[in-house]
Amino acid sequence: MAPSPSSPLIHPVLAAACLVGFVFFLMELVWYRMMAPILGGSTYTFGVILGVALLGIGAGGLLYGVTAADRRPTPLHFAGTCALEALFLALPFALGDRIAFAAHELRGLEAAGFSSLVLSWTAVTCVVVLPAAVVAGYQFPVLVALLGAGSRRVARQVGLAYAWNTVGAIVGSVAGGFLPLPRLSAPSSWRLSVWLLLGLAAVFLWVDGRRAGWARRLVPAGAGLLALGMTLAGGPSAFWRHSGIGAGRLTATPATPNELTDLMMSKRRAVRWEVDGRESSVALIAATGYSFLVNGKSDGSARLDAPTQVMSGLVGAILHPRPVDALVIGLGTGSSAGWMAAVDSVERVDVVELEPAIARVAEDCAPVNLDVMGLDEVELVIADGREYLLTAEREWDLIFSEPSNPYRAGIASLFSREFYEAVADALRDGGIFMQWLQAYEVDAQVVRTAYATLGAVFPHVETWQVHSKDLLLVASNSEIEHHLERIAGRVDGEPYRTALQSVWGVSGVEGLYAGYVANPAFAAAIAATEGDWINTDDRPVIEFGFARHVGRVGGFDIDRLRELATLRGQGRPKLAGGERNVELDWERVGEAREARGVVLDDAPEPIAGSATEREARSRARLAYLRGDLAEAHRAWSSQTAEPTHRIDLALVAEATAEAGDARAPEIAERLRDLQPVEAGVALARWHHRQGRVAAAADEMLAALAAYETDPWPWPPVMHRAMTLARELGDIHQPTARRLLDQLERPFALRLLDETRMLTRVNLARRVDFAARCVSAFEELEPHVPWTESFLRGRLDCYRQNRHRLAGTAARQLARFRAEAGVDIDAGLLPVRGE
Repeated sequence: MAPSPSSPLIHPVLAAACLVGFVFFLMELVWYRMMAPILGGSTYTFGVILGVALLGIGAGGLLYGVTAADRRPTPLHFAGTCALEALFLALPFALGDRIAFAAHELRGLEAAGFSSLVLSWTAVTCVVVLPAAVVAGYQFPVLVALLGAGSRRVARQVGLAYAWNTVGAIVGSVAGGFLPLPRLSAPSSWRLSVWLLLGLAAVFLWVDGRRAGWARRLVPAGAGLLALGMTLAGGPSAFWRHSGIGAGRLTATPATPNELTDLMMSKRRAVRWEVDGRESSVALIAATGYSFLVNGKSDGSARLDAPTQVMSGLVGAILHPRPVDALVIGLGTGSSAGWMAAVDSVERVDVVELEPAIARVAEDCAPVNLDVMGLDEVELVIADGREYLLTAEREWDLIFSEPSNPYRAGIASLFSREFYEAVADALRDGGIFMQWLQAYEVDAQVVRTAYATLGAVFPHVETWQVHSKDLLLVASNSEIEHHLERIAGRVDGEPYRTALQSVWGVSGVEGLYAGYVANPAFAAAIAATEGDWINTDDRPVIEFGFARHVGRVGGFDIDRLRELATLRGQGRPKLAGGERNVELDWERVGEAREARGVVLDDAPEPIAGSATEREARSRARLAYLRGDLAEAHRAWSSQTAEPTHRIDLALVAEATAEAGDARAPEIAERLRDLQPVEAGVALARWHHRQGRVAAAADEMLAALAAYETDPWPWPPVMHRAMTLARELGDIHQPTARRLLDQLERPFALRLLDETRMLTRVNLARRVDFAARCVSAFEELEPHVPWTESFLRGRLDCYRQNRHRLAGTAARQLARFRAEAGVDIDAGLLPVRGE
């Protein structure tokens, strides 16, 4: 007989139905948040997770019908399902980074085709989601059966269970996203879900009273205790959450357990801070300089992506007659908004950002964004960019859209015809819209679709290249006039002059047009060819096109695009005045593009067989990009022309210094006007080659001090400067001490942070090791480099200083040697008291 409505069992059963609904939907949010970094975060990812979860629920219900339909369940049975579900939730949590590494290894199936990659995603999802989903599917009919038996009041009982389960699901999906995830983090919410199920299991074991013997209670109790123990494990770390596995960014393939540990340690060590926001997980990484990751995928580097982030907005500002109001969609590092606000005529820059946590990223990246968060001209709005455009009732002269990659779920709506129509309505007459478009990991068809979609709304679309693999589509309802005299005057003033030199390494109007790829006729021709094949809200073909190429090398190539535009006679803008086109020296533009390629890591190969000075400069630039200073000096030494661009001047200064050339000091002084810190490094190198260690040390120390505040030195020069610092320390102990003291402080934006810290460890070995080593090793804790030399040096340091981590250091070195198959030296074992 079914219990009456007054039965004491009905209330705990309905409460349980509500709670399990809450837990399952909270876990769906956790699964989406946690699986995106290792599966990619595209619509395919969400589809796979949802499909596996529904499959599990259906399979669980079917399993109940096959195995338990003729038996009346008891509270003990329900407690068992709760404990088992908790166990299946806790198991992948305890496995942690092993699952992430398995996902990385399975990405190798991509070579067999996209379908194989989807199968790999499904396999990983089945491990994480399917077992718990099956138990959840089995669990619901158990709850219904606890309310009654037979056919009496069955509709009421099912309805009540279903209603309360739905209430819990709604609360879990709504409140879960606003409270547990941002307040506790996704891993902690994962733990919370396990604990709630274990608490529910404990309640129903108590409700069961004495109807079940102790032996039968041991099974759910044991499963619950095992699940509880698993939640005490570390769980998914930064290796899972911030390695870019799902986007194919993790290319390392460890061959040994120690190599895998070293890889995991390095990913964990690089994280400066992380947070689960309302919309996404966000982390700030600092291995080579600040970059931020959203849901496990890098969405921008403060320094390495500065060519795109700084110049994209400024290109529009240069081309517009007089911009006053600007809108930036996507805050990111804040560079785009900060540099646009620095334009004299600009009075206001509105920035729309969906995830509030990104504001902290911009605060930490203040050295490159001109302190954007403190500028009166900048107004940050936390909102959806598209909704803001439709509701703001404002107009702008410039609008720059720089969202995340289009393959991410939902992002393609910012590349749709409907979005562009909203942009067109929000532009003032003569306004300019700038659209960032990735040109990597994509095929030509997807790029053509992007052109056609933008061209369906804007009749005039120019193409610029702002980074080695980044396109900027500059669109307007009216023809953009390239007034050369006005533009030349602007680029020689601020902020354009500093921006061009700092992020593109070039100068002047030729340096600006080094980024020009194609005029509006080229985009119009593509749009005409594509016809109606465009990206719309109800047919987001761009999203799926990009998603199918994530992590793949090859496909579309900007150089081929430029060649095609040139062949069609559409590779140059129409300059105001018609015949004034001759005033722009396109030969110098081509050379500026080549010089810029050194900074963007995109220098072309020299023309074979040519013996001209231009070819020699090309060989010098390519050698400089590869770090071959001797070859760069040989190639440039025959030049009669003086270097004009910053990167060329840096090349000549550093190469002549390495060669011990007497002209090096004079060239370095010329460089000092553009980049003082690089001039100092060149002089330090020259003094070192002349055998003047003290003078070299003085210049090097000054350069290292400048690195603390200057975010614009070229990273390869910084790398070579650190190598030079180690050389100076090796040959002169007093210099090693001075360098060790100087390197205690991080550089601006944490540039070369890993290299700086390891250099400190190296220098500590050259001085009074016992007295100076502790701070050098402590800075790398707790996720230390997993190499025998480092681990042994760390143990020696900590033992000599009776450090609190000496025991940990001994155990970790012993573990390293055991995994390497080396007999453990008894001397490595911790002594009493460590």
